Amino acid sequence: MLVIFTILSILFSIIQSPEMMTNLGWNPAKVKGKVLLEGEPVVSAKVLFVPLDPQFWSGEMSPVAVGRTDPRGEFKLRTLNGTEGAVSGRHLVFITTLERSETGVPQRQNVLPPNFMEEVTVPFFGTDSLKFDLKLKRVKAED
Repeated sequence: MLVIFTILSILFSIIQSPEMMTNLGWNPAKVKGKVLLEGEPVVSAKVLFVPLDPQFWSGEMSPVAVGRTDPRGEFKLRTLNGTEGAVSGRHLVFITTLERSETGVPQRQNVLPPNFMEEVTVPFFGTDSLKFDLKLKRVKAED
């Protein structure tokens, strides 16, 4: 009985505090993964996770998460405020190797398929096994 009362007290305090609910909604889960192109690691790719839940579309700072791949093609995500991970739920994932200077001039070509976008769900407790194995479109030669 004491356990039930304690749980109900905690839930009631959360409901009464919008600030606490916001903090719970922004609790990032650790996310790690790997980016491959035709089975080979992609080095220095930018990985961007954009939450699809409309609750994250308002406010000054969205909990967008970003990462960069290392020489093994592996990445860890961080939110824009520096917290490790990404909020749980559905995300659109964008991956690119395109680099631009401050003036907007491309400094590095994008070697990945253009406009790569995939929907991924980040579990509540996070994941360390995301894998994006990208394929280049091949044009068939006509006989």
